[in-house]
Amino acid sequence: MPTHTWSKPFRRGTGPGSSLYPASCCPWWEGQGAENYLLRGPRGGRQTTTNWRNRIWAPALRDAGMQDIEGLVIHSLRHTYASLAIKTGADVKTLQAVLGHASATETLDTYADLWPNRTGEVAEVIGQDIRI
Repeated sequence: MPTHTWSKPFRRGTGPGSSLYPASCCPWWEGQGAENYLLRGPRGGRQTTTNWRNRIWAPALRDAGMQDIEGLVIHSLRHTYASLAIKTGADVKTLQAVLGHASATETLDTYADLWPNRTGEVAEVIGQDIRI
């Protein structure tokens, strides 16, 4: 799968590439270097959170009838992505890279409860391999 690299304040991250996005999004990153913003503000610069919240997020919530859900914020999209990635089998190092976390510890501290407990499965496999 192709990947894209982006700059996060003080560090760089890599995420899933264009196969994840509709073809209509591709022109946004064609010819863009890693130092450029993927989603730019109305005048081409950095997209501020307030600007995006007012122009994109609030209308989208209203259109979906979700504007009254308490605690639903832009950052919820990040947690939703992480939750779905874990559900589909993403390992901690992959998720760390995609989310731009400085360490796997940061990822585990946030999402450890979402990974399934596989201690029984692991013990069974090891028991089969060790045959005493």
